[in-house]
Amino acid sequence: MKTSKKILLIVAGIFGGLLIVSLISFRKETMAVVSDIQARSPFAPVAVEGFDQVDFSGKWNAKIRFGLEQRVLLQTGHAEGLNLVLENVDGTLYLKTASNGESLDTIHVKITVPRLRTIRASGGAMINYADFDSDTLRVVLEGGSTFSGYENVFDYTSFEVSGDSQIKLSK
Repeated sequence: MKTSKKILLIVAGIFGGLLIVSLISFRKETMAVVSDIQARSPFAPVAVEGFDQVDFSGKWNAKIRFGLEQRVLLQTGHAEGLNLVLENVDGTLYLKTASNGESLDTIHVKITVPRLRTIRASGGAMINYADFDSDTLRVVLEGGSTFSGYENVFDYTSFEVSGDSQIKLSK
């Protein structure tokens, strides 16, 4: 092999090595930033078992998204003075709020589920539902609750609305 080809191979090897080292360093820095952002997140995971129905009672602001794993993230921080009840009974996740005082803060929750059949909301709950492709969905709204959804595909959808509740749908 000629000397010029050897020099080119050595230079290419050095550049390749520098590229790999810089990518590893960039990955470590990125992972540190991501873990720092997650540590400062105002949401904490809540342990729940399998459910395919959700029942909101009180002033909840819920973002429900499609995902392969069930996950519930509850807002942390200003929940003092509120009695929060999260329980799973026969496949229905009940999320309830009760206030010790006159004013009731809105509690934010993020839910990721692969399948959801029924959503019930009462007491001014706001539900945002997105990115689902499912057979059926049943929505029951009472007492000033709001349901909004986008990027969803259903074969059958049932809405039961009472009081001054609202439904906002978009494609």
